[in-house]
Amino acid sequence: MCEVFLAFDTKLSKHWAVKRQKPSGESTAEESIRDEASLLAPLSHPGLPQVIDFFEEEGYEHLVLEFCPGRTLAEVLAEGAMEAALALSVAEQLGSVLQYLHGLEVPIVYRDLKPGNIILSPSHRLKLIDFGIARARTENSYFDTQALGTPGYAAPEQYGKGKSDQRTDIFGLGATLHHCLSGVHPAENPFSFPPLSQFRPGLPMALERLLDRSVALQPEDRFQSVTEFLEALDRVKNHRDMRGVMAPSPTSLESVGTDEQHLDLRIKIEEQNLKLRDLQAALTENQETIEELEAALSLEKEKARSLLARRSVEEQGASLELERLKVALELKTQEVEAEKQERRELEKSLSESRGTARSLEVNLLRYEEAFRKAGEQSRSLIGERDEQIKLLYEECRQAHERLEVAQARIGELEAYIQDLSASDSKLTLSERKARELREQTDALQAQVHQTQRQYHSTQAQLEALRLEALAIIEAQKRGETPVVSEGLRNNKEKGIEVASLQNAVGQLERALEESCRLWLRAEARLDSRET
Repeated sequence: MCEVFLAFDTKLSKHWAVKRQKPSGESTAEESIRDEASLLAPLSHPGLPQVIDFFEEEGYEHLVLEFCPGRTLAEVLAEGAMEAALALSVAEQLGSVLQYLHGLEVPIVYRDLKPGNIILSPSHRLKLIDFGIARARTENSYFDTQALGTPGYAAPEQYGKGKSDQRTDIFGLGATLHHCLSGVHPAENPFSFPPLSQFRPGLPMALERLLDRSVALQPEDRFQSVTEFLEALDRVKNHRDMRGVMAPSPTSLESVGTDEQHLDLRIKIEEQNLKLRDLQAALTENQETIEELEAALSLEKEKARSLLARRSVEEQGASLELERLKVALELKTQEVEAEKQERRELEKSLSESRGTARSLEVNLLRYEEAFRKAGEQSRSLIGERDEQIKLLYEECRQAHERLEVAQARIGELEAYIQDLSASDSKLTLSERKARELREQTDALQAQVHQTQRQYHSTQAQLEALRLEALAIIEAQKRGETPVVSEGLRNNKEKGIEVASLQNAVGQLERALEESCRLWLRAEARLDSRET
């Protein structure tokens, strides 16, 4: 089912008629307005509404059409039969529209011609609307698929008994014209149209015959084209009884009279009535224009009120934004003050740190001077110890050489004593002395071995002290604090120990010399005894 709305275009300041329909997805007698839009879009005739737009929105199809001011012909006929002149004018205008539709390259059969689909403007110009069931005529379908049209105005072939064509619209045109002239709705007695003489005795028989042929039950008995209908209608209007057809109404004829002398007066009255209707139509159009202007003014007022309300909201929003900016500025000012205070504290801390750094630099210079002096002292001490160690190495080497000579000599003496013991076993005293000498020699040899061990141990310690002194020098060169071992601090004791070793070596040397002298004496005695 279609809904029709009157819409106002705020951009163009113009009214449009909008048809809205929810598509059902099924083929029905009331076809989609999409089909109506595609059918009307290419058409152009003063008696047809212009298609403005077609769109789909929120599940509905919308067809925007030219707004046709006025009333439907059905509303006019609800007040009674029309004047003959106006009825013939309506028929002529409808015939012009149908002639245009039927004369297209693909003819269009309207199929629902009735007063409800005809809008009559105040100036008596009509528009044919609602092309819901109109269709392009085809030759490959012999029967209509379903009953279409409005009872009373629909031709018999529209009830599924034949094919709809241009003659179907001629039936609807004749039925509509009969309704306009008689005031009787054809649905009261379908397919039966009483003679007009029952309602309008003054109408000519030529018009009666035109209507009878138009609403014939068989299509072949009707006018075969709208052009033929219009030619017949033109002949009726040019008939000798034309003046009687153009008379206002039977009642007005009685009031004016039918004398020949008053005929001119009646024609003037009719002309005045026509002018009056034109003025009334112009007044109606002006009234509609005034209403449109008032509607536009009302819309402008609504726009102004909306603009004022929006501006008020914007001002409130701007005020709130200003307050928010003030609060934000105050918070920012507090943050800046806090940052300044923090910066002052940082500058103070930086000043204190600089003082501390200067104090640390002075202490560092002092420590570097102390380390330099300690390094010089350590290098001097290590130099002295190196000289002492070199001298001690030389003395130990010389003592070692003397010990080797003494050991060689002792070996010779032992060999000699063994020879003496073997040659003279009777020399008891000499044997005892030799044993004593051997024991002394063994004791001396043991002392020599002990002295060698002490010498080697002292040599290892001195080498370790030398390496440690070198490590201290390298650490001082790198600027590190050297770690002095307990052994290096006790270097004086090491010097004393070296001196004692030197004394012991001297004593051993003296003992070896004494032993040599004793061996020489013993050897001399043995030689004398042998002699």
